[in-house]
Amino acid sequence: MSENPIVLFDVQGHVVTITLNRPETCHAISEMDMVEALVAACERLNCDTSVRVAILTATGKAFCSGGNIKDMRDKQGMFAGDEQVLAESYRQGIQRISQARSAFCQEDHEAPGSVICKQATRSIHSR
Repeated sequence: MSENPIVLFDVQGHVVTITLNRPETCHAISEMDMVEALVAACERLNCDTSVRVAILTATGKAFCSGGNIKDMRDKQGMFAGDEQVLAESYRQGIQRISQARSAFCQEDHEAPGSVICKQATRSIHSR
């Protein structure tokens, strides 16, 4: 376990930068501590109504490897168990991140795969 925070949170004016900080695993989201750290960052972001832009980035040479392939192959950690256990792990793990994020962001239907900030949208329309 690293002594450094798993996720860094930096506020500069109306911009928040959330930085994944576990380069030794290419920031794999396969352990509950990473999930908890990302959920906490999203919840913190959701509480700050002055934020207009959120940037998600990472330290090191890779952004995020997704799940740990070795854990998937070996059926360990969050990938252990039968179908029901895996489904529950998904609900209690990775799905919580998108639910926490959804309070701040929404899908941009004109650019699939990208998101827009609701608060920035409100701010732009109010000018």
